[in-house]
Amino acid sequence: MKIKHKAPGFVSMWMLDVFCCALGCVTLLWLLKTRDASLAWDQTQTVQAELLETQLNLFDRNVEAMRLSADIEELQKNLALTNEQKTEANAQLALVRKERDETEKNLALARKEFEDQAKNLATVKDVAEKNARNLALAEKTAKDAEALLKSRREEAETLAKKSTSLEKDLAKKTAEMASLTRNTLDAKSRQEELERMNAQLAAEIKEMRLRTANNSASVDELKKKLDQAAVQLIDLQGTKAKLADKLNKMQIEKDNKFAGIALTGRKVVFLVDMSGSMERTDENTVAPHKWPIVAGTVAKIMRSLPNLEKYQIIMFSNRLVYPLGQSGEWLDYEAGKSETKAEEAVKGTRPLGETNMYEPFEAAFRMRSKGLDTIYLLSDGLPNAGPGLSPTQQQAVLSESQLGDILGKHIRQTMNRNWNRPDTQGQKVRINSVGFFYESPDVGAFLWALSRENDGSFVGMSKP
Repeated sequence: MKIKHKAPGFVSMWMLDVFCCALGCVTLLWLLKTRDASLAWDQTQTVQAELLETQLNLFDRNVEAMRLSADIEELQKNLALTNEQKTEANAQLALVRKERDETEKNLALARKEFEDQAKNLATVKDVAEKNARNLALAEKTAKDAEALLKSRREEAETLAKKSTSLEKDLAKKTAEMASLTRNTLDAKSRQEELERMNAQLAAEIKEMRLRTANNSASVDELKKKLDQAAVQLIDLQGTKAKLADKLNKMQIEKDNKFAGIALTGRKVVFLVDMSGSMERTDENTVAPHKWPIVAGTVAKIMRSLPNLEKYQIIMFSNRLVYPLGQSGEWLDYEAGKSETKAEEAVKGTRPLGETNMYEPFEAAFRMRSKGLDTIYLLSDGLPNAGPGLSPTQQQAVLSESQLGDILGKHIRQTMNRNWNRPDTQGQKVRINSVGFFYESPDVGAFLWALSRENDGSFVGMSKP
């Protein structure tokens, strides 16, 4: 086979076509690769954007988790503090219950002792009455003996008269002895009989005298026993009076307590919370009987104070109110009148506003220089207004519990460092608290701690 040689120009054209074809293929391949690379780059950018967004979300979640962890740690601290305060409250409640049980036990012992003394007194009275009956019987026996003695004496006198008459007859018959021997013998016989009768009568008189003397001795002994019984009766009556006085004192001491609070004070300030919550059991539940109970409690405490001389009522919310006037001055206590005025004045004020406890305490302690010795605080909530927040805390969003905890601690610190520091005799103003919180352990813990630190007592009123 012969190979045909093509012309040089044809070969060049052929090679050029091949080159162009190859270049086209390379160009096409490059375009395809470029498009694939562009698509891959877009996908990479999308994935990177999604990855960045995921990382940002993860960072936000970590920040939120850290915030929640901090909140949980704070809540755990608050819970631990609340549990500690609850433990202290339970211990205080146990002490109060123990004191109440001991008081009731002492009262029972005093009553038993009083009953025993009453029984002894009844026994002594029975003995005295029996001795009196014996004395009456002895006196009657003595009278009978005296009557018998008188009768015997009359008989003796009669016999003596008869003896005298016989002696006269005997003298007359002596002259006639010879002729009247028989009559003389009879007369002698009668004389002997009279002598015997006289001797017997003398013996009976002697016996009657002895019996009378014995009866007199018995009467004297009975009188002596009766005097001793009377002395013992007087002693028992004195003991009875002492026991009755002791019982009365114990009863007075028991009565002078309001649900576990020892009712003391001569110059007293009543701090009455009149914030909006004082007519509610919670934020959404109105309690129409709560505020009248608060007003009645003020009157009841005032009426039960045995030594009250001066008083003042300060009502507070986000403002101070003196319902009976005379701001910063004492009111004279008049039994039977002041209680009614106080109850009507408190009841006539409508609860409204927040709970600022700082200002009423500050106003009350301004009266310490005027003899203030006791404060009674009636409230149902933690403080939620007034001084005590730092600039950072003022900008932060705080829960009601956190706000109350901060402001409550500020009040207690100010109380210990400034308002209620012990005087020269080491005395403090006693602060007693009555909580109308109904089921809030936070309020109970705050009021209990406030009272405990200031030599007072705390009681939580039950739900109406």
